[in-house]
Amino acid sequence: MYADDTVIYTTGLESDCIMTEIQEDLQRVEQFMENNKLVLNLTKSKCMLFGTKQKLANASFKIRLRGSDINRVRNFCYLGVILDEYLSWIEHVSKACTKVNKSLGLLGRIRSCLPLKAAKCI
Repeated sequence: MYADDTVIYTTGLESDCIMTEIQEDLQRVEQFMENNKLVLNLTKSKCMLFGTKQKLANASFKIRLRGSDINRVRNFCYLGVILDEYLSWIEHVSKACTKVNKSLGLLGRIRSCLPLKAAKCI
């Protein structure tokens, strides 16, 4: 069996403290999953650190599980929202604009295919 969309998070001022706390939490989750015959998919597991550009530039942050590093990502889509490490929303807004533009383009093509009389009503 698999458990989907599980998130572990914590807050702190120093990346070392955050890393230690997340690592301990992850070990408890792993033990829980083992006890309940669940599997954590390491290839789908990601870690992300939020902060300012200055703080993240100096942060060394590695999370390990079963001897493997969990991949650190700069942005991640969670429940339909694209989060980036600076919480700037640039990626999320860009993707939303792309979806809207595709829909508007489709509506424009549909409108151009309508008979002339029907097009005047729109």
